[in-house]
Amino acid sequence: MTLGQRFKVLFNKRRIVRVYIFGNDRRIGEYYVIPAKDNTVTIDNKKYTLTQDAYHYQKGIPTYIFADNKVTPVNIFDVPKTDKLTAEDFKSITDSKIIQQIVDEMDDESAPKELLILGGAMLLGFVVLGYLMMTSLEGIEQMLQEIMNRGGVE
Repeated sequence: MTLGQRFKVLFNKRRIVRVYIFGNDRRIGEYYVIPAKDNTVTIDNKKYTLTQDAYHYQKGIPTYIFADNKVTPVNIFDVPKTDKLTAEDFKSITDSKIIQQIVDEMDDESAPKELLILGGAMLLGFVVLGYLMMTSLEGIEQMLQEIMNRGGVE
């Protein structure tokens, strides 16, 4: 925060808002501005609108987050959930001793050979299982055909 921004915050604490703008060049701009009466702010000849549901407080100052050239702020409380895991779940999984042992075994030179053997055995098992299922389905299909040809169940 520059000295000018500090004075602006100090003397306008009740009216000032913090605005973060995430640029397309992956830079983040931080601005301290006083909103106009129509709930808009102008930064670098670009006008942004402020909404009542898309701000959060950071060190006691209302803070808005904008993507570059987007008029409305990003509502960080309404972001759709894309992760199936929570941060706590991910930490417990990565800290697990079993995972560490698997990773340690993968570092061993013999691990790729063992994985190939295991993968081949699993593939062979799936092929056998698929064959057995297909032959049993053919048998069921023949029984249904016989029932339909006779005119139903006796």
